[in-house]
Amino acid sequence: MHEFNNKPKSSKVTDLLKKLEDHEGLVFILVKNILSKIAENSNIKNNYSNFLKNLSQFYLNVDDILGLNADVLIYLLHSINTLASKNSGEVRSAMKSEKLFEFRDKLLMQLLRFDLKSTSLYNILKDFSFEALANQSKFRESHTIAYLIKILIQTKDYLNLQLLILRILKQDIAISDENIKYVTKIIESPTILIYLYPNYK
Repeated sequence: MHEFNNKPKSSKVTDLLKKLEDHEGLVFILVKNILSKIAENSNIKNNYSNFLKNLSQFYLNVDDILGLNADVLIYLLHSINTLASKNSGEVRSAMKSEKLFEFRDKLLMQLLRFDLKSTSLYNILKDFSFEALANQSKFRESHTIAYLIKILIQTKDYLNLQLLILRILKQDIAISDENIKYVTKIIESPTILIYLYPNYK
């Protein structure tokens, strides 16, 4: 953890991960332990600029080394959310400057492509606001809306997840007419569409 407070430079942690990249299981254990430590010590008081710059580089390197691993993506997403919730507005502004929230959005859009348990998906989505993300073209271009609808339709065992996705479609996603058009091309049920967008024609 102390290394993240130093001036940004070549990271010993990252160098170690790259040396071990052929041993994915070991790298995952190391990354999991580092992210757990970050979550445990998430209140940043000093040197937050250096810390966040180093952390941003660490996240990107982990993403490059381990790639599309759902468990890793969940840990990365959780650590960013924990940092955002435990720190001041000033720190969150610095996180935004380091594009950590853009990275978090990317992680979320990737995670929706995985066949995750309903409870895991619910825990990922329940504290996430789609409002800012849903107004961006990359949201539609990544077909995130289609994946949300797919989850809504295929979820049979967890009503809370279905209700959450309906709320996301009805409130957050409706911020853009383009999003609503996208939804209406996929969902054919007039009953559901009237419920979601009663004023849309």
